[in-house]
Amino acid sequence: MLMTYLRVLMPLEVRAKLPSSLINLNSGGKNQMPLSPEDHKLLTDLYREDILRLQDLIHRDLSPWLGEK
Repeated sequence: MLMTYLRVLMPLEVRAKLPSSLINLNSGGKNQMPLSPEDHKLLTDLYREDILRLQDLIHRDLSPWLGEK
């Protein structure tokens, strides 16, 4: 129902740009603040076990998430 209203109210040009705009917004864009090395280590240590479990679950190497090569 919402999509129907959007199609009527939003011009095609705007609708065409919307997906890429949302992806850019969710990807950090210009307003992303850098993460300090201390905060990165804290978060990596905090989520290490979850990352390892996810890695096993999806059968993909997530070692870059842990700072490993």
